[in-house]
Amino acid sequence: MLTPDAEQQYGRSGRSPQTWLRNIRDDVAGAFAEELNEVADNHGPGEAKPDKLPISPSVRLGLNVAQCDRQPLAIVWSPDPTRREALTARASALAWSPEHRGRFAWAIAESADDLKAIPGAAEREGIIVVQPDEFGIKGTVLASGENPLQEGLALTKFQHGVHDRHLANAVRLGIRWKSATPIEDKGTIGAIQRLWGGG
Repeated sequence: MLTPDAEQQYGRSGRSPQTWLRNIRDDVAGAFAEELNEVADNHGPGEAKPDKLPISPSVRLGLNVAQCDRQPLAIVWSPDPTRREALTARASALAWSPEHRGRFAWAIAESADDLKAIPGAAEREGIIVVQPDEFGIKGTVLASGENPLQEGLALTKFQHGVHDRHLANAVRLGIRWKSATPIEDKGTIGAIQRLWGGG
């Protein structure tokens, strides 16, 4: 976690608050909340308000991020660049509104090819809310239009399965995700080799 100016790091990096709060054994969530409140008190409210749409680099990656975060994917789509720009500005305002902030993964489709993993999406211009499949590879359109976010949220459903079963299903179906970031952690490399029988 960084300060709002991204100049100073608070604590160590890790995958959970436990990494940051190493000496806390009881009520880690409460201790973490206290730490965050202290950080917020030190900085106060900022003047700047976010105005850029927090997008994934591609619809393909957006589907995967949405599935991993258990959120619907909202896609801005129009074949016309001028219209797409106007839709992006509208989507930015919606994305940062209190009722929608942090509730969606976002992506922009620049061509119908970007939407081929989501049947019927290319025919719908506007903001498209999509339910990613179990593996974040394909998607299903839930709602679309100028402001389909609330409808899309209401229709979103995620199964909370067991991690081991999820991995076993992926292996059985031959679904494998190649990380864009090189994997250097020996434990992770070993787990991948045990799962797939290779690197």
